[in-house]
Amino acid sequence: MLRFAVGKSEKYIKVLSKGTVGVAITPDIGGKKMAEKVAKVGVKKARGYLYFVDKKGNVARAKMARGGGKKGRQKQEIVAKAGAKKVKGYLYFVDKNGDISRAKMARGGKKRRKKKRKKAKKKATRKKKRR
Repeated sequence: MLRFAVGKSEKYIKVLSKGTVGVAITPDIGGKKMAEKVAKVGVKKARGYLYFVDKKGNVARAKMARGGGKKGRQKQEIVAKAGAKKVKGYLYFVDKNGDISRAKMARGGKKRRKKKRKKAKKKATRKKKRR
């Protein structure tokens, strides 16, 4: 049996078969997690449906459009009532375990950062001129 460690812990190593080793990659990046669980719901997902968190914080689903079927908005049905409180600036979704999770939304980008730098430079030069 082949054994080796990745990083500090061995819990992400799986032995698939004799002599074959698979390494599970986790969404933990540099000590910061990409998402955090908000509510444990445990919804079992069915094929052909889009699962999402509605405005009230419940898990809902809608039939996905496939193969030239109905056009337009589909009826949504509530699968589980969770009542998760939503906070501005987060993206809420149903994770692979069927629980409600959230991730911080990326706002801005290159353009916004560039503008901030320009404003900071202008403020710095103005302060110098006033003295």
